Amino acid sequence: FATGQACVSKSSAATCTAVLDSSDFFPNVPTVLGDYISLANGPSGLGIAQYDRFHGTLWAVSDAGGKWASTLLDGQTGSGSTTADTGDDGIAANLVITQNGDWNVTYVNGIQEHLQFISWPGGKGTPLAPEVVDDGYDNGKPYADGQHVVGDDANMRIDASGNVTVAYQDSTAGTLR
Repeated sequence: FATGQACVSKSSAATCTAVLDSSDFFPNVPTVLGDYISLANGPSGLGIAQYDRFHGTLWAVSDAGGKWASTLLDGQTGSGSTTADTGDDGIAANLVITQNGDWNVTYVNGIQEHLQFISWPGGKGTPLAPEVVDDGYDNGKPYADGQHVVGDDANMRIDASGNVTVAYQDSTAGTLR
């Protein structure tokens, strides 16, 4: 078979087709570290949430005393030889840092097509487990046209009582949620 092709046996005959690489799936999103950068100012200084498309991970980057430090928020567990990929997390990241220093990020899980929310208390230690804001279904039931792609252009507001409001796009229906 030719370079860039994969072949399988179908009805006892070889069938070959072009192999798709990761850049074929999101042609308008470059395969780089730093897609979907969101910048926020908090009580301890500037913070950045960013998507690493190479690895499908969501990162927080904080200015810790004049030295930038990165913290993995979602997309893999473990480190070194025990690293496990847990998805494609961080698309359309949107960061809000509250007055008490908590980091809050909405983002899209690109595998499950869910809009998710994660909180990182005080911007230190271990982030809390991600929560699903919208799974693209109508209260757990598929829409007539199937699961919707949700979460693009999310914008978040957190009031003084800690109530989170998220506005975002349902790309399938072309509506605001």
